[in-house]
Order: sequence, then C-alpha cells, then structure tokens
Amino acid sequence: MAAKVGFDPGYSTADLADAINRVEENTRAAVPIARPMYVEPDILTET
Repeated sequence: MAAKVGFDPGYSTADLADAINRVEENTRAAVPIARPMYVEPDILTET
C-alpha cells in the first residue's frame, strides 16, 4: 500500500514520525494484509 498523506506544516520531525506511525497502525488495524506500506508525507499549504 502506498499513500501520500497531508500533514500540518507546524509538525516537528518527531511529530511527523509519530503521525506516520499512527497512520500505519490504524491502516493495519483496518486492513491487516496491507503490507508493505509506504507513507509519503505531504505538507499542507494554503492555495
């Protein structure tokens, strides 16, 4: 599974890593066969 996920630009590196880990954990809880998993962070900006 691969996903590009938007995150708050105010996140520190540690916050971003924690958020990505939560995305992975929640996805695996819902879809246990979702392996391998690649989560690409995208910084949300106003347009």
